[in-house]
Amino acid sequence: MSYKLQKPITDIQRNDFIVEYNHNQGLVIQDGTDTYEDGDLTFKADFIFALEPNEMMADEEVEIDVPDIVEEGEEQTYHKETVTVHHPIINPDYEDEQAERREAEFNKAFFLTSLGYVRRAVTMADGSHKDFLSDLLPVISMGIQGGIPVNILTYDKPPFDEDVTDWTEYQHQVVVTPQFIQECFLQLSADFAPINNNEEE
Repeated sequence: MSYKLQKPITDIQRNDFIVEYNHNQGLVIQDGTDTYEDGDLTFKADFIFALEPNEMMADEEVEIDVPDIVEEGEEQTYHKETVTVHHPIINPDYEDEQAERREAEFNKAFFLTSLGYVRRAVTMADGSHKDFLSDLLPVISMGIQGGIPVNILTYDKPPFDEDVTDWTEYQHQVVVTPQFIQECFLQLSADFAPINNNEEE
Protein backbone atom coordinates (compact mmCIF):
# COMPACT_ATOMS: atom_id res chain seq x y z
CA MET A 1 0.00 0.00 0.00
CA SER A 2 1.34 3.41 -0.93
CA TYR A 3 2.09 6.18 1.52
CA LYS A 4 0.65 9.63 1.01
CA LEU A 5 0.86 13.13 2.40
CA GLN A 6 -2.01 15.54 1.81
CA LYS A 7 -1.25 18.97 0.41
CA PRO A 8 -0.78 21.81 1.13
CA ILE A 9 2.60 20.90 2.59
CA THR A 10 5.74 22.86 3.40
CA ASP A 11 9.06 22.31 1.63
CA ILE A 12 10.38 20.74 4.82
CA GLN A 13 7.46 18.28 4.96
CA ARG A 14 7.96 17.37 1.31
CA ASN A 15 11.71 16.87 1.74
CA ASP A 16 11.20 14.76 4.86
CA PHE A 17 8.66 12.61 2.98
CA ILE A 18 11.07 12.11 0.05
CA VAL A 19 13.99 11.27 2.34
CA GLU A 20 11.93 8.75 4.33
CA TYR A 21 10.27 6.91 1.46
CA ASN A 22 12.54 7.49 -1.55
CA HIS A 23 16.06 7.81 -0.15
CA ASN A 24 15.62 5.38 2.77
CA GLN A 25 13.15 2.88 1.30
CA GLY A 26 13.62 3.28 -2.46
CA LEU A 27 9.97 4.00 -3.21
CA VAL A 28 8.95 6.11 -6.21
CA ILE A 29 7.58 9.58 -5.42
CA GLN A 30 4.63 10.88 -7.46
CA ASP A 31 2.27 13.84 -7.19
CA GLY A 32 -1.39 13.13 -7.74
CA THR A 33 -4.92 13.45 -6.48
CA ASP A 34 -7.08 11.10 -4.48
CA THR A 35 -10.26 11.09 -2.48
CA TYR A 36 -10.72 11.07 1.25
CA GLU A 37 -13.76 10.68 3.45
CA ASP A 38 -14.99 12.98 6.18
CA GLY A 39 -17.90 11.30 7.86
CA ASP A 40 -20.43 10.39 5.17
CA LEU A 41 -18.91 12.84 2.66
CA THR A 42 -16.22 12.19 0.06
CA PHE A 43 -13.79 14.89 -1.01
CA LYS A 44 -11.03 15.25 -3.59
CA ALA A 45 -7.59 16.41 -2.47
CA ASP A 46 -4.03 16.75 -3.75
CA PHE A 47 -1.40 14.39 -2.37
CA ILE A 48 2.22 13.38 -2.74
CA PHE A 49 2.51 9.59 -2.97
CA ALA A 50 5.27 7.07 -2.30
CA LEU A 51 4.56 4.05 -4.47
CA GLU A 52 5.29 0.44 -3.52
CA PRO A 53 7.06 -1.61 -6.24
CA ASN A 54 3.80 -3.28 -7.33
CA GLU A 55 1.92 0.02 -7.70
CA MET A 56 1.45 2.46 -10.57
CA MET A 57 -0.36 5.76 -11.07
CA ALA A 58 -3.65 5.70 -12.94
CA ASP A 59 -6.57 7.96 -13.70
CA GLU A 60 -9.94 6.94 -12.32
CA GLU A 61 -13.32 8.59 -12.31
CA VAL A 62 -14.96 8.77 -8.89
CA GLU A 63 -17.98 10.47 -7.41
CA ILE A 64 -17.45 13.10 -4.74
CA ASP A 65 -19.75 15.30 -2.71
CA VAL A 66 -19.56 18.95 -3.70
CA PRO A 67 -21.09 21.60 -1.43
CA ASP A 68 -23.94 23.62 -2.92
CA ILE A 69 -24.04 27.40 -2.70
CA VAL A 70 -26.48 28.21 0.09
CA GLU A 71 -27.67 31.39 1.71
CA GLU A 72 -26.35 32.35 5.10
CA GLY A 73 -28.22 30.48 7.80
CA GLU A 74 -29.41 27.74 5.45
CA GLU A 75 -28.34 24.16 6.04
CA GLN A 76 -25.45 23.11 3.85
CA THR A 77 -26.41 20.71 1.08
CA TYR A 78 -24.26 18.71 -1.33
CA HIS A 79 -24.52 17.27 -4.82
CA LYS A 80 -22.58 14.48 -6.53
CA GLU A 81 -19.96 15.23 -9.17
CA THR A 82 -17.79 12.85 -11.16
CA VAL A 83 -14.13 13.84 -11.11
CA THR A 84 -10.92 12.26 -12.34
CA VAL A 85 -8.32 11.39 -9.71
CA HIS A 86 -4.70 10.44 -10.46
CA HIS A 87 -3.75 7.98 -7.77
CA PRO A 88 -1.93 4.70 -7.07
CA ILE A 89 -3.42 1.34 -8.06
CA ILE A 90 -2.01 -2.17 -8.01
CA ASN A 91 -0.21 -2.74 -11.32
CA PRO A 92 -2.13 -5.64 -12.92
CA ASP A 93 0.95 -6.58 -14.98
CA TYR A 94 3.41 -6.45 -12.08
CA GLU A 95 3.90 -10.22 -11.66
CA ASP A 96 4.37 -10.72 -15.41
CA GLU A 97 6.83 -7.81 -15.55
CA GLN A 98 8.82 -9.26 -12.64
CA ALA A 99 8.92 -12.67 -14.32
CA GLU A 100 10.18 -11.06 -17.54
CA ARG A 101 12.83 -9.14 -15.57
CA ARG A 102 14.02 -12.33 -13.83
CA GLU A 103 14.18 -14.21 -17.14
CA ALA A 104 16.15 -11.38 -18.76
CA GLU A 105 18.59 -11.35 -15.82
CA PHE A 106 18.96 -15.15 -16.05
CA ASN A 107 19.64 -15.01 -19.80
CA LYS A 108 22.29 -12.36 -19.17
CA ALA A 109 23.97 -14.32 -16.37
CA PHE A 110 23.85 -17.78 -18.02
CA PHE A 111 24.37 -19.34 -21.45
CA LEU A 112 22.93 -22.63 -22.71
CA THR A 113 24.96 -25.72 -23.61
CA SER A 114 24.18 -29.39 -24.21
CA LEU A 115 25.14 -30.04 -20.57
CA GLY A 116 22.82 -27.37 -19.20
CA TYR A 117 23.03 -23.66 -18.45
CA VAL A 118 26.45 -22.33 -17.42
CA ARG A 119 26.89 -19.37 -15.09
CA ARG A 120 29.11 -16.73 -16.72
CA ALA A 121 30.47 -15.30 -13.45
CA VAL A 122 31.86 -18.07 -11.26
CA THR A 123 32.81 -17.79 -7.59
CA MET A 124 35.85 -19.95 -6.90
CA ALA A 125 36.52 -21.95 -3.73
CA ASP A 126 38.90 -19.24 -2.48
CA GLY A 127 36.18 -16.58 -2.90
CA SER A 128 37.68 -15.02 -6.03
CA HIS A 129 35.51 -14.36 -9.07
CA LYS A 130 36.25 -15.61 -12.57
CA ASP A 131 34.58 -15.22 -15.94
CA PHE A 132 33.82 -18.71 -17.19
CA LEU A 133 34.45 -18.06 -20.90
CA SER A 134 37.51 -15.83 -20.71
CA ASP A 135 39.21 -17.10 -17.53
CA LEU A 136 38.22 -20.76 -17.09
CA LEU A 137 37.46 -22.08 -20.56
CA PRO A 138 41.11 -22.05 -21.76
CA VAL A 139 42.24 -24.01 -18.67
CA ILE A 140 39.35 -26.48 -18.95
CA SER A 141 40.06 -26.94 -22.66
CA MET A 142 43.72 -27.72 -21.97
CA GLY A 143 42.68 -30.26 -19.35
CA ILE A 144 40.36 -32.03 -21.77
CA GLN A 145 43.06 -32.11 -24.46
CA GLY A 146 45.41 -33.67 -21.93
CA GLY A 147 42.87 -36.37 -21.07
CA ILE A 148 42.10 -34.97 -17.62
CA PRO A 149 38.41 -35.26 -16.63
CA VAL A 150 36.99 -31.91 -15.56
CA ASN A 151 33.78 -31.47 -13.54
CA ILE A 152 31.76 -28.27 -13.58
CA LEU A 153 28.38 -27.10 -12.33
CA THR A 154 25.57 -26.53 -14.80
CA TYR A 155 22.03 -25.40 -14.08
CA ASP A 156 18.43 -25.99 -15.11
CA LYS A 157 16.34 -22.97 -16.06
CA PRO A 158 14.32 -22.07 -12.93
CA PRO A 159 10.72 -20.84 -12.86
CA PHE A 160 10.59 -17.06 -13.01
CA ASP A 161 7.46 -16.48 -10.93
CA GLU A 162 9.62 -15.81 -7.86
CA ASP A 163 13.22 -14.92 -6.99
CA VAL A 164 15.57 -17.88 -6.63
CA THR A 165 17.81 -17.59 -3.58
CA ASP A 166 18.88 -21.25 -3.32
CA TRP A 167 20.22 -22.66 -6.57
CA THR A 168 21.13 -26.13 -5.25
CA GLU A 169 17.97 -27.79 -6.57
CA TYR A 170 18.71 -26.46 -10.08
CA GLN A 171 22.42 -27.31 -10.28
CA HIS A 172 24.17 -30.47 -11.47
CA GLN A 173 27.79 -31.58 -11.43
CA VAL A 174 28.71 -32.79 -14.91
CA VAL A 175 31.81 -33.99 -16.72
CA VAL A 176 32.98 -31.65 -19.47
CA THR A 177 32.83 -33.08 -23.00
CA PRO A 178 34.58 -32.02 -26.23
CA GLN A 179 31.18 -30.96 -27.58
CA PHE A 180 30.72 -28.70 -24.53
CA ILE A 181 34.11 -27.06 -25.15
CA GLN A 182 33.15 -26.38 -28.76
CA GLU A 183 29.80 -24.88 -27.68
CA CYS A 184 31.58 -22.59 -25.21
CA PHE A 185 33.99 -21.32 -27.88
CA LEU A 186 31.02 -20.72 -30.19
CA GLN A 187 29.34 -18.76 -27.40
CA LEU A 188 32.52 -16.75 -26.86
CA SER A 189 32.60 -15.98 -30.57
CA ALA A 190 28.94 -14.96 -30.52
CA ASP A 191 29.61 -12.61 -27.57
CA PHE A 192 32.30 -10.80 -29.54
CA ALA A 193 30.32 -10.70 -32.80
CA PRO A 194 28.49 -7.41 -32.05
CA ILE A 195 31.81 -5.71 -31.22
CA ASN A 196 33.38 -6.91 -34.48
CA ASN A 197 30.35 -5.75 -36.47
CA ASN A 198 30.52 -2.30 -34.92
CA GLU A 199 34.22 -2.02 -35.71
CA GLU A 200 33.58 -2.92 -39.35
CA GLU A 201 31.00 -0.14 -39.66
